[in-house]
Amino acid sequence: MPPLFLFLALVAIPSSSAEQLFEAVPGVEERLVSFVNPLTPGKENAPYLLNESDFIWENRYDVTRLEQFACTPDRPSNITTIDEMHDSGNLFLMNHMLYWQMAFGNQTPDARNVADTNSWNGPGGLETYLIRCGNQVMRQPTFVLVDFFNVGPALAPVDRLNRVGH
Repeated sequence: MPPLFLFLALVAIPSSSAEQLFEAVPGVEERLVSFVNPLTPGKENAPYLLNESDFIWENRYDVTRLEQFACTPDRPSNITTIDEMHDSGNLFLMNHMLYWQMAFGNQTPDARNVADTNSWNGPGGLETYLIRCGNQVMRQPTFVLVDFFNVGPALAPVDRLNRVGH
């Protein structure tokens, strides 16, 4: 089976602009919120698409070594500290992917080390960083982006934080 990619949502208490977004969506069970990065079509062409950087901030996504995982903001570029993130009210998308640096500057998801990346703990463990980022940011990530969610226990740490079982 080929590796799969997943955008995992965590439960979070939204604040400021993000809270306003979700309050404006009546009957959440009947709506889909679509974030796009970057948003190039005008609102008149696709009013249902929301510019990701207006509602979401991310930590670094181009990690090539396990020790490079961090919780500090990387995108959008106007948010550089966790305190600024709090003031922005944006939702936290935690990237937890490891890339393999190949020849000529090319990168690909690092399937060779996915057991470490998706592990419970250890140098690049997913649960380790969920807890670390939750403590640093003072709330759990709203979204978690991983490669190869079907390898190792990638779903288990997210389920545990959401208090959900399979």
